Amino acid sequence: MAVAFIEFGVSPGATSTSCVITKPTNLAIGNLMIAHVVSDSTTAITAPATWTQLQNLATTNGRGAAFYKIATSADVAAASFTFTCGNDANKGAISTWSGHDADVPIATSNGQANGNVSTVTAQLATGVIVGAETYLLFLLQLLLLLPIA
Repeated sequence: MAVAFIEFGVSPGATSTSCVITKPTNLAIGNLMIAHVVSDSTTAITAPATWTQLQNLATTNGRGAAFYKIATSADVAAASFTFTCGNDANKGAISTWSGHDADVPIATSNGQANGNVSTVTAQLATGVIVGAETYLLFLLQLLLLLPIA
């Protein structure tokens, strides 16, 4: 089965210690959920219990973090997911995917914090990466570039 994008949910953006991301529509048990949260605070971003951290990187101007988990019945029943960050402007998104490897949904990840610059140099992840993971990594890198305000 090929990896397929399903849907995404977003936060409306807030200036608080909570980044509340709406549950993606059509979320089903077993879907891969990938969350990305950005904040103007340099305080570490934390995910709800049972999420696995991929990256949590800071610059002098803020922080970005990525997490993933496999959806359970509790996730499907939820209306939203709350991530914790410093008391500053924040935004987040969760994308959902099907057709992933159930045992190793994310084979590898890499990240780099690029401060307030006009040119971003992204690091490549090392290890075994197939087409789907490369695409997911690319999406995470794009999300890192989204402005908060």
